[in-house]
Amino acid sequence: MIVARKWAIAIAIALIIPFLVYSGVAVFSVPPVQPKYESYGVGTTDKERQAVTTNNDQLRKDYDLKMRDFNRVLFYAALPVGVLCLISSFLVRISAIASGLVYGGLGTLWYGIAAHWNDSQNTERFVTLLSLLSLLIFLSCARYFRKNMEDRASN
Repeated sequence: MIVARKWAIAIAIALIIPFLVYSGVAVFSVPPVQPKYESYGVGTTDKERQAVTTNNDQLRKDYDLKMRDFNRVLFYAALPVGVLCLISSFLVRISAIASGLVYGGLGTLWYGIAAHWNDSQNTERFVTLLSLLSLLIFLSCARYFRKNMEDRASN
């Protein structure tokens, strides 16, 4: 029963963090609303179809531009929050909270990176992923060595 409760807490934390980041970004940078595209009926002329198509293309371009801006803000908000969650998870000694922070941090990082992936440059992708991998390896090694030092001190 206690194990189930710990996992429930960890899962709840892991699910809340990405939604919290999205909600926080949405407060300051309103996400764009999908436009309502016009359609044409059977009896429309070629000129009317061309006008509707041109209007729909412009609506789509405007939406895509606004969405790209929103995703960029989401990326730059999710990245530090995810990193802080990962670092905090290695400092917290309560396993349920630490697990929730790890999974929540990873989920937040994934969400932010995935949202901005198509609009980012290859250099930005590479540096971001390399930095995150280095951080994870460093934190894992630090935790391993800290645990070994604690085990040696207790013996």
